[in-house]
Amino acid sequence: GPATEVIDLHEQRFSVDQHPESPDCVKGLSLTALSINGNPVSPSSPPVSLRTNASVDLALSYEILRDLEHGVQIGLLVKTMDGHNIGGFTTNAGGAPLCGARGRYTLNIHLARLPLLQGNYHFGFSAFDGGYTEQLAVWNRACNVRVRTDDYNGLHLVGTTLIDHALSLTTHTR
Repeated sequence: GPATEVIDLHEQRFSVDQHPESPDCVKGLSLTALSINGNPVSPSSPPVSLRTNASVDLALSYEILRDLEHGVQIGLLVKTMDGHNIGGFTTNAGGAPLCGARGRYTLNIHLARLPLLQGNYHFGFSAFDGGYTEQLAVWNRACNVRVRTDDYNGLHLVGTTLIDHALSLTTHTR
């Protein structure tokens, strides 16, 4: 069949056994809840539907169980359903860790343009101390997402991410 149908069928079959999981509190921090675009997501939720280039708002709630002198950094990792890393970031990328005082917090993450192409993915989170020396919590598969791309054609849009680009052509005469 057409490439888009074959790829979609493969991902649907592969993702049947790829269920989100509950977060693990390793030590010192508990990842407690996630919402996407204002909708709560849990390990039993169906895949979240998103669109390529759409903005996405994530809200990750967590509780720090003991004071952390060097603060906290939280990472987001996007993976394909078969486990390949697509990309991500940590909150410490800006140079300053988040507050490490004991308490409850919600980290709001705004993705201005989702670069993922059509397919099935999952989001995972991790938390480390501000110096990246101690893992505090991990939520490897917080939720599954299903991305749709308008006018998708797997032969023209290759891979998993949309690369923003512009083209120009110069014609040379002999």
